[in-house]
Amino acid sequence: MKHRGLFTEEFAVERLTRVFGAATVFPNVDILGSQRNTLGEIDALVLFGDRALVLQAKSKRLTQEARRGNDLQIKDDFRKSIQNSSGQAYLCAQLLEEGTYAFRDAADLPVPSLLLLGLMLGANEATRIFAPHEVGEHRTKGRRE
Repeated sequence: MKHRGLFTEEFAVERLTRVFGAATVFPNVDILGSQRNTLGEIDALVLFGDRALVLQAKSKRLTQEARRGNDLQIKDDFRKSIQNSSGQAYLCAQLLEEGTYAFRDAADLPVPSLLLLGLMLGANEATRIFAPHEVGEHRTKGRRE
């Protein structure tokens, strides 16, 4: 199960990077509170213009009982995959919108807070605050290939 989940996350990050570019895709982002406690986890965060995409990749399979038509098991499988990940994405989006927390990516690099501020100001203001080439320089340092 763990390998399937890792594959799902890596596949999604690879596809998002092809579309949006490496400078704007942040894999495995932890949202940290003031005591460095983890408040949320984002499998892939894309910051694009004045928008943020929060991806929660799940790889839960349908159980045998659900495949046989067991309604209770279908509901349970749905809850464990779709409903839980949707709730997790919504919580992370709320924390992102508040903008008062620390965001660290998979390489334990901070997601640029000025870029997050730019989401609230709009694309034009964000470009003036944090130039795209600076974001790209930050993102390529310490990246795992």
